[in-house]
Parts: sequence; structure tokens; C-alpha cells
Amino acid sequence: MAGPLGDTTAAKVSGPVHRTFGVLVTFRRPADLERSLSAITAQSVAFDELVVVDNDDDERSASIVGQYRSALGPTTYMASSENLGPAGGRSLGADQIMRRADDGDWIVFLDDDDPLPSPDLVERSIAGADRMLADDPRTAGVGLRGARLDRWTGQLIPVSGRGMSRVDHLHGNRLPCYRVGPLRRVGLFDARLFFGFEELELGLRLRKAGYTLYADGDLEASVVAELSGPPPRDTPDVRLGEPSLRRYYALRNRLVVLGRERLYLQAVGWALVAGVLKPVAWLVVRPTIAWTHLRLNLQAIGDAIAGRLGPRRWTERSRVARP
Repeated sequence: MAGPLGDTTAAKVSGPVHRTFGVLVTFRRPADLERSLSAITAQSVAFDELVVVDNDDDERSASIVGQYRSALGPTTYMASSENLGPAGGRSLGADQIMRRADDGDWIVFLDDDDPLPSPDLVERSIAGADRMLADDPRTAGVGLRGARLDRWTGQLIPVSGRGMSRVDHLHGNRLPCYRVGPLRRVGLFDARLFFGFEELELGLRLRKAGYTLYADGDLEASVVAELSGPPPRDTPDVRLGEPSLRRYYALRNRLVVLGRERLYLQAVGWALVAGVLKPVAWLVVRPTIAWTHLRLNLQAIGDAIAGRLGPRRWTERSRVARP
């Protein structure tokens, strides 16, 4: 009989009984895609199926996947007619898998520009996830790195340390592994967010449904030197960089997530400090860039309030970088 969450039966079976699927989203990075696929073929365990979602319908990417198909094993290449962003691409790939996956199966999300650094990383990740599931049948996901949402400030606090730590979301470029049953119950990444904070939005929905997420500090520590970059900053930077749609999505989606959590004061604080006061303070020093930032941020704030989500095309005459 299923437990109160409806899909804990697999945790009671002696030993792991599941399949492992992979989802890899790519966008105009054929060289990175090739490196990532090469690293996947070198893994000590193979995916039961790998789904590659191409957000650009690029013939080069399709050709690269074809070249590696025999070494990868069962592989599905999905070409999107439009850029769905990381959120939409991951949801598209996971939806394809969940049509034939069982509740106890795992889905591993991979980055096209973060090739797996060690040949046993997938095996060790899934082994850790299985151990955690045996200890905590509510486990919905395990990754190498995660963070908690500070409900006083609306800030993400990276979780560090050894062992397994409970978190509110799993970083998308640190091999997050999600169990199919919980995803089937609460839904996949919100594709409308397009880029940024989609992992947090999903993690919070999973937590509300009674599930838990864990960051594997021991495994992270063993490979951290080989993975790209330190944890991202989550405090407003006093410096004013080049305007970019990445910044627009970060502000818009943060406000959307905080609003869904009814953290309205925290959302107002981020909108004022990061969205308005920071560029205003730079108007005298760098007026052109500061004005572009301010307009971009005001658009992000307005879109968050109005619920206008999805991809955004910025038409300012000054150059705005894509994410």
C-alpha cells in the first residue's frame, strides 16, 4: 500500500530497483555538446536512456548526437522549433522520459557546457541518492550542491559541509537527480520562467508537497576542483556590469518565486534595492548603461507583477547581452 505521499513503495524494496535516465539540454554549443557526450560515454554506468533536447534545431548538434548514439546506448534527440530556455528544455526532455518511466526511477539533469569531470560521477550520485531514499522515503532529489531560501531576506543561502544536507533547491549544473514519482505528482520545471530560478521554484513546490531535497556535500567536495566555478553570488553587487537579459530574468523570476511564496515584503525589497536604487546610484557615473539597466529592471518588475513570463526580447538600441 502506498504511503501518504503516494509513491514511497520503491523505498521499501530491498536494494535499489529503478532505472536511470538522463536529460541534456543544449543551445548553439556544438563543441561543448561533443565534450559532454564524450564524458557521458566514459561513465562507469550507462543511462537507460538519454534525451538530448536541442533548443535551436541545429543540424550540427543532431549530427554530433548521431555520432555518439552507438556509444551512448538508447538516445533520443529532440529538436525544438524555438528556444525554450533551460526551464522549458528540461521539462520537455523529462516529459518525454516520464511517459515510460516508473515512479521509482531517477532522472539526472546534465549541462551541455559542464562535462562530467570523473568517470564514476553518475554511479556515485545515484548510489548516494539510493542511500538517502532508504533513510528518508520522502526524498525527491539529490544533487551535489544546493541552497536554502532565507525567508527573512528572500536570499538564497548556499549549503556547504560534509554529508547530506537538506536544501530548498538543487543547482542545475551540479548533477541534480530527481525521482520520477514526486515530479509526476507536483509537475516539472515551470517552462514559463525560461531562464533562472526554475530549480528553486520546483524545489519549493516539492517541499510544500512533503518531499525533501538533499545536497551531497561529500561527493561535491571530492569533485569540486574539477567543476566550473564557485557558488553564484546571491547578494546585490554594488558594481554595475553590462546590461543583459540574464539580469532581467534573474530579477523577474526571483520576484515571481517570492510572490508565489507570499514573501511580498522581501520581493519589494529586492525590486527597490537591486532593481531601482542600484542603477539610479550609477546614473551620474555611467549614465547610458545605468539608464539601460533601470529600464530593463523596471520591465522585469512590471512583468513579474503582471505575470508576463516566457522569453523576453529586448529592443533597446544599446547592446543587451543574451543569457
